[in-house]
Amino acid sequence: MIIENRHVHFVLWLKNLIATIVFVLLIFAIYLTSFFDNLIPGLNKNGYTIILGVIYIAFIAYPNVLK
Repeated sequence: MIIENRHVHFVLWLKNLIATIVFVLLIFAIYLTSFFDNLIPGLNKNGYTIILGVIYIAFIAYPNVLK
């Protein structure tokens, strides 16, 4: 009996790829536009980057934690 895990592996890889692309685009948007300057008073661009980085790492690490 052979267990096929290619589909599950591909879906996980695709989710990680999409999350990485969205993360990179958001980081570019934070540093190249002025939209995030006054969105939350007292939070600078580095704060947004740290928050998004923590969310990104949690999203990527979540399936590994479930194993």
